[in-house]
Amino acid sequence: MMYLHTLPHADPGQIADLWRRALGESAWVLTRQEAVDAGWFGPVTDTALPRIGNVIIAARDDIAFFDTRRSGQGVREMVGQHGSLTELERKVPLLELTGRTFDPTTPV
Repeated sequence: MMYLHTLPHADPGQIADLWRRALGESAWVLTRQEAVDAGWFGPVTDTALPRIGNVIIAARDDIAFFDTRRSGQGVREMVGQHGSLTELERKVPLLELTGRTFDPTTPV
């Protein structure tokens, strides 16, 4: 998932539309208000609201988004990227610090 923080005079709706056209069905593209209204973040306080990007891009396909101007090229070598809303992303396996795998069907 990627947040775009726009310049004060920019229209987030227009920017979202550009990204929607560019990415098609490969990603969900919402303005901050659309994402908040859709409940993506649960209840959002006035303090937290500006921390959410003006435009949110969440991958639907097996893709990742990078701004290598800030992160450098090394980020492209990472094995996995997380942060979208697909079922695969929401069901990331959990490992305990002991190294044992977590089995959600086993009672605690």
